Amino acid sequence: GRERERERDLGCSVVAITNLQKNRVEKIFLHKNQSVIRPGLVIGRSGLFNKLKKIVSLLPILPVFSDKNSIPLISLDHLTDEVFNCMDTNPSVKNLFIQKKICFPQLIQTISKVLNKKIIIIKIPDFFFLTIAKLFKFGPTYGISENIYGIISNAKAPHTSSLPKYSQEPSKYLADSLNKES
Repeated sequence: GRERERERDLGCSVVAITNLQKNRVEKIFLHKNQSVIRPGLVIGRSGLFNKLKKIVSLLPILPVFSDKNSIPLISLDHLTDEVFNCMDTNPSVKNLFIQKKICFPQLIQTISKVLNKKIIIIKIPDFFFLTIAKLFKFGPTYGISENIYGIISNAKAPHTSSLPKYSQEPSKYLADSLNKES
């Protein structure tokens, strides 16, 4: 009761609850002989990635969480292709992202280069970043604090890609995907 409310107030259980629900749903799908698809951060014109791109385009200075965690990426085009490929294979867990992962500061730097936008990046500890993200439930960060909790949680999880054919450097992959969508 009280402890759970305290954890929720601090944002600690958001990841735990999300991961628990995700694991339960995955087990249901696998039990019913269906595939489970775990995409990386999807590079596209909507969703969390587009919100990050918008923030980079608007702000001259951006605090980012540490570069200890790595983020898996996949373009929307590749994700779509791979989801169709998964339909033709045996049911299993598919981690759909490129082989190499990118750290958050590198992700932001690459987005700013592609947008031709100069930005100052200030690295701050994860816990501090999450506290600030939780405080700002409006403006350009509205609705992304839970996604950021998820990114940090997933970045710490030891998932390996199911896609060996995508082995390029993440910064180049990201830049190519962004340039392709323009």
